Amino acid sequence: MLIGHDGTDEAMASSTRALWMNLVGGVAFAAAIVTLATRAHTVSLLAITQGVVVPDLIFLPLALLCVAGFTKAAQMPFQSWLLGAMVAPTPVSALLHSSTMVKAGVYLLLRISPALHGTPISKVVAAVGAFTFVAAAMIAISQGKAKRVLAYSTISNLGLIIACIGLNTAMTVSAAMMLIVFHAITLLVVLLGLAAGF
Repeated sequence: MLIGHDGTDEAMASSTRALWMNLVGGVAFAAAIVTLATRAHTVSLLAITQGVVVPDLIFLPLALLCVAGFTKAAQMPFQSWLLGAMVAPTPVSALLHSSTMVKAGVYLLLRISPALHGTPISKVVAAVGAFTFVAAAMIAISQGKAKRVLAYSTISNLGLIIACIGLNTAMTVSAAMMLIVFHAITLLVVLLGLAAGF
């Protein structure tokens, strides 16, 4: 509803795209919960990340949780929902880009990172994040409109955070946490500055 606020064709198409792409992530998230409950008999993140559950039982749920994280964090190939969200009024864009939806994805991946340590999934997470970081940064520098630069730079920064999570060392996970806080604060300030006309 916030993205489609203006009621134009572009706004309505963007809001529909955001809805169905995030629904893909929501379905993956729900499937992960059901799979965890039926196979591992737990839905506790603490039990999963502390190694209480047999790793073979949580491989598929972890992969599904990663898909959910990728869609919420607008990682390639799911980046178009966040780009489309830029048709929303600037305060809505600030909300979507800096503090809510996209942070849910990176937060989820950060929470499950101890369970990902040493698995092939961790390498996939790092590769997806690194690819998104580089590709979106290259696209961002070619844009002429401020909102599109912000959209692609947001996607790029999220890719960097996810690449750090995927590398999964103590240093890179700490860097990911710092980047989450830094990104939320700076992007919110920039977008609010745009709204004020600076």
